Amino acid sequence: MMKFIGEITVALLPALLLFTGCRQETQEVKKSISPITVDVQTVNTINTASSRNYTGIIVESQSISLSFLTTGNVAQVLVSEGQRVKKGQLLAVLHSENAQSILDAARAKEAQATDAYNRFTTVYKSGSLPSVKMVEMETNLQQARSSRQIAEKAFNDCTLSAPSDGVIGKRMLEPGMNAAPEVPVFTLVKIDNVYAKISVPEREISNIDDGQRVSVTIGALNDTVVSGTIKEKGVIADPLSRTYTVKISIINRDGRCRPGMACSALISSPDSVLSIVIPQYALLKGSDGPFCFVTDSTKTLALKRPVKIGTLTAQGVIITEGLRYGESVVVSGFQKLSDSVAVVCR
Repeated sequence: MMKFIGEITVALLPALLLFTGCRQETQEVKKSISPITVDVQTVNTINTASSRNYTGIIVESQSISLSFLTTGNVAQVLVSEGQRVKKGQLLAVLHSENAQSILDAARAKEAQATDAYNRFTTVYKSGSLPSVKMVEMETNLQQARSSRQIAEKAFNDCTLSAPSDGVIGKRMLEPGMNAAPEVPVFTLVKIDNVYAKISVPEREISNIDDGQRVSVTIGALNDTVVSGTIKEKGVIADPLSRTYTVKISIINRDGRCRPGMACSALISSPDSVLSIVIPQYALLKGSDGPFCFVTDSTKTLALKRPVKIGTLTAQGVIITEGLRYGESVVVSGFQKLSDSVAVVCR
C-alpha cells in the first residue's frame, strides 16, 4: 500500500511543481502592473435652473405674396431674390401698349365730353336749351370720366410695386412670361424681426409663458447665440405629434438670421432644481453612449459608468442618470483607464 502511494506521489510531483510555478508567475505579473494615478472629484448637487432645449427653424415675421392685377406679358423684372426694397419701389412691368392706347382714347373722349358740356352749359343758361338735353350732356361727361378712370387703372395695373419695405424672398417671374391675376410672382418677406419657430410637447407647454427670455443658437452662423422673447404660444396641438407651436421673436436688424436656418432654443424655468453636475472634460464618449470613470468605495479601482446627460451649464454637464451623490468621479488621468483597472487617487 505504501508503495502504491509513493508511486502516485512521484507521478503527481511534476504537475504540482508546474502549477506552483504558474501561480508564482501570475502573481509576479500582477505585481509588475502599477496602479494608474488619477485625480478625482466628489459628486455634489448644485442648484441649477431647470431648462429644456428645443430644435426649430428661423422664419420671417411676415410674408406677402405679390401678383399682378391684370393679365399680360412680362416686359421687365427689376429686382432679384434677396434684394431689399422700399415701399412703392417698382418690381416688374407688363407690356402696356394696348392699355396705353385705351387710356389715350379714354382721355380724348373725356376731353371731348368736357368741351361739349361747357358749350352746352352756356346755351342752357341763356334759356335756349331744354333741361333734358343738359342732363344728357352731364351724363356723357360722367361716363367719359369713368371710362378714363377705368383705363388709367388698367394701365397702372401693368406695373407691380412693393406694398411695404422688405426683402424679395422668392422671384417666380422672368421677362417674356405671362402673368395672371392671383398668380404669385414674388414673395416679399420682412426679416428685420424674425421668429424662431419651435414645437413644444403638450406636457411642457404649461411651463412656457409669453414674454419669457430665450437663448437661441443658430448653427449656420457658427453656433451664434442670440437672445429672443416668446411672442406667440399656440393654443391648438398638432393631432399627430401632440405638440404646440411657439414663436420666439428675435431682433435681426443686420439681416444675418435668414428664414430656413436651423436653430435650437434653450428655455429656462425660473424655478431651481438640485442637479448632479460634473466637468465637461470628465465626460467620455463610447460606442454605447457617454460614460465616465468612478472609483469603488476603497478608491483603488476605476469603474466605467454609463451616464445620461442633460444640458450644459456654466458649472459643467448635468447628469440625469448614472451617478449618485458622494461618488468619486475621475477628472484627470482617465486616458489609460479601462473598466476595473487599479488606480491611486491623488
